[in-house]
Amino acid sequence: MKKGLLSLLAVALTIVSCQNYDDQFAELTGLVNTLSTDVAGLSQVQTDLGTLSTLVASLKTAIDADFTTIEGDIETLEQLLTSVADSQDLGNVVELLNGLQEKVNKLLEADAVINQNVTINNSATLLYVSSLIQVDGDCVAPDCPPNVIINGSVTIKTTGWTPAITDAELAEVNAIAAKLATVLGSGTTNDGVSVTSATPITFTNLTFIDDDYTVSGADMDDEALRTVTGDLTASHGGAAVAFDYSQLASIGGDLVIAAADAATATSINLSGVVITGSFGEESENAGNLTFEGATSIDLGTANFHKLTAPKASSIVSGMTTTGSLTITALNGGSIDINDLTEVTGVGEVVLTGTSTSVFHLDGLTDADGTITSSAAGEVHLPKLTDHGAIDITATAAVALTSLVTTTANINLNTTPAVIFTALAAVDDTLTWDVGVINLPNANIDAGTIVSSVATDVTVKAIDAIADIRAGTGVTKLVLTGQDLDLGATGDVTDLTVTADGAGIDFTSAGTALVNVSLSGTAVNSFATTLAALKTITLNDTATNTLNAITGAGTRTVNLSGTLFAFTSTDTGLEALNNTATFLDVAPPAATPITIDIEDSGLVSVDLSEMEKVATARFVNNSLLTTLIAPTGATNLLTPGGGPTITITGNSITASYTNSTAAFAGDGINDPTAYVQACLYSPSLATWKDYIDAVTAVDTVTFDIDYLSGTTGNTNFADDIADDSDNESAPAFAGTISTAAELAIISATACD
Repeated sequence: MKKGLLSLLAVALTIVSCQNYDDQFAELTGLVNTLSTDVAGLSQVQTDLGTLSTLVASLKTAIDADFTTIEGDIETLEQLLTSVADSQDLGNVVELLNGLQEKVNKLLEADAVINQNVTINNSATLLYVSSLIQVDGDCVAPDCPPNVIINGSVTIKTTGWTPAITDAELAEVNAIAAKLATVLGSGTTNDGVSVTSATPITFTNLTFIDDDYTVSGADMDDEALRTVTGDLTASHGGAAVAFDYSQLASIGGDLVIAAADAATATSINLSGVVITGSFGEESENAGNLTFEGATSIDLGTANFHKLTAPKASSIVSGMTTTGSLTITALNGGSIDINDLTEVTGVGEVVLTGTSTSVFHLDGLTDADGTITSSAAGEVHLPKLTDHGAIDITATAAVALTSLVTTTANINLNTTPAVIFTALAAVDDTLTWDVGVINLPNANIDAGTIVSSVATDVTVKAIDAIADIRAGTGVTKLVLTGQDLDLGATGDVTDLTVTADGAGIDFTSAGTALVNVSLSGTAVNSFATTLAALKTITLNDTATNTLNAITGAGTRTVNLSGTLFAFTSTDTGLEALNNTATFLDVAPPAATPITIDIEDSGLVSVDLSEMEKVATARFVNNSLLTTLIAPTGATNLLTPGGGPTITITGNSITASYTNSTAAFAGDGINDPTAYVQACLYSPSLATWKDYIDAVTAVDTVTFDIDYLSGTTGNTNFADDIADDSDNESAPAFAGTISTAAELAIISATACD
């Protein structure tokens, strides 16, 4: 059954004038029934049915009739064949074939089948073939002779005639070629259609060749051709014209192009052609393609492994797999190999272009061999997940958007932009020679990042600064999810860390730090050797300690987000910018909610944005004149927090007015009421309001003094000495530490 169902149909229904087709169709039905009883052979039946469908379509173009019903029955038969499971199902297939009997009879009565090979290579053979195939150039449809099915091979050769071919004879050859609708071949190699001619032969109605198709001398006029089930070998004479077989739907074998055509073709167009075999140049290894003159190339689904195209600015391929891939495209433009999903084994991918070349391998998921691009504008590998070594240089960008873990060496050279959307782990060496490296989701785990020029690096986490350029030259480091204590940071001057986990310690951070920004749940402590430190930004962090730092530098602290505590004994602290709130944790799991600043150079501190501060301690800040309390009246502490307020030894000024004793009157002067002492200080008045508010839910311990006079920081008792003879005055003593003492503080000037 080499030729299958189609050949059975052609043989069984050969036209030999008018005849009864019932016996022939019964024979066909029997053959199909016998073939179909073997369920394992159904795949071949399905293939042959597809070929039958194509045959009917080709006959339709030559016959003036309605084939809607026939085509519908073929579609039904195709559906039945997909679900055949037993002999009963096969019986349904046979029954449908019986139903097609009358319809196909009518179809073939309007057509003709020639059961022999057809050869035209001289005057004698032309005369003989003209007796087989009727040609009437003056006829009017539907009275014209039918187009024909050749159940054999067709050979046409218009060169080498003796005597030489005349124009009239060439015209007759073209008229005969125009009557060919389908060629079934004889089943032997290169035995479908073979045509040799320096001028195009007009195969006006030829739609189906069930064998090989060989063309030599010119590009034949075969626009109607849709299917070649065997090989297609084309030699168009080396003319600088398009090599275009895009009208084809499928080539069942290989496509071979002559060397002269490959060198001179202005374009290659196999768009939409399904090519089962390979595409190759004559005398070259299959899949090794060189198109020296083509400016655009569409390879359809042809399998290939190497393409050289020095002039092409557009290359398209629908190939799905290959053992290796080498493309050299030296005229820029777009190179789209988007249906390729796998380079099998450890085959290499080598892409060479120019600064304007854009390589798209958008479907490639698996390439275990080396991927190399020495010159390109862009290289897109958006679905690549399994990879071998990658070595790419691109002048614009590389897309590796699906790569989660690097499992082999990746060298991006000087590519300015690489899209690593999904990258979560660097487990091998990643080399990238750019100044800014931004991989915010990547944990530098078993691998390292190597760069000869990087100064600004963002990654998720590192084990040590040596994981990034050996810690040399990186001056800005951003860690978006650091889960280990951070050791020495080398040359880093600007450090931003979001901690991922509790207890992250920064005590050992490098001595070069100038600007530090910390976020996340962590315990952050800074060494005393950070003489260059200028700014610290704390956002959503836990306990942060800034020790007294040696050196002459002055520093700024920025507090933001929600904090647990901030403590500083840094004499160089001269600015505190605060937009933070402090986190209140209820007993028994209470956490110190503390702001504690001592010996700083601060002049003004505004804590009005904070809430729920349990411990506020500002001690011996000799330049501190303004200190604004938190807004605790609107969001109070959780009861049991044990709040403590200590504000002593600073330069917060106040104006004290003594109390006035009550006067009973003496007959001359009217009596007057007792007037309490008054302490005017806008800063301390904010703390009075805060303490009063917190007292409503908890007991507050406070100890406050202020600067009296022009020098030195004196305590509250110094200012009430003049009240010692006023027996009605409260017993003020020491610092402001009682409710009565607190009560005399005023936000407005005393009368």
